[in-house]
Amino acid sequence: MHMVVVDWAWREFCIGNDDDDTYPDGWPFPDLVTIRAFWADEHARLLAYVSSLDEDAMSEVLTWTSEGADWSAPRWQVIAHVVNHGTQHRSEMASYLTECGHSPGDLDLI
Repeated sequence: MHMVVVDWAWREFCIGNDDDDTYPDGWPFPDLVTIRAFWADEHARLLAYVSSLDEDAMSEVLTWTSEGADWSAPRWQVIAHVVNHGTQHRSEMASYLTECGHSPGDLDLI
């Protein structure tokens, strides 16, 4: 659930919506089927959004406050953060499952 909401929140931020203290429509999701459907839709929304950006939009510096500190980064770095955030959590879960004797197998991209 964490990754679904984080992906949604960062995309909302990138398009200019204030996502502080808000959640996607339908939250909390009642079951795994609903979570998967929302996440698939969110993935499509992110791809469509990124595809719509030109070089200037990708380079635009975005600013935000988190835990009392001011932050800024170009939009492309924020989008890369979303991807890397998911990679981090998937690798953590893969490590845990492997330690428990249930390796998820090869997770490499290529």
